[in-house]
Amino acid sequence: MITRSPSLTEQTKTHIKQLIVDDEFVNGRIPSEKILATDLGVSRTTIRDALGRLEHEGAIYRKQGSGTFINKPGPQIK
Repeated sequence: MITRSPSLTEQTKTHIKQLIVDDEFVNGRIPSEKILATDLGVSRTTIRDALGRLEHEGAIYRKQGSGTFINKPGPQIK
């Protein structure tokens, strides 16, 4: 069986997710794609794809013209 290491986008998503868990972002706001790309040493496209996956998972949300924010966990219904 052939195995592949996680893609760069998946690695970036995992790293950003860990930063969210570690509460590294001020006021729940995630820096711009350009700043993240520079800090992580990847392209803006990779950052955009990783943030898109996190948005799809519900970990973050985006507001056009305002930025990207962490989704606060709501009450859990069992």
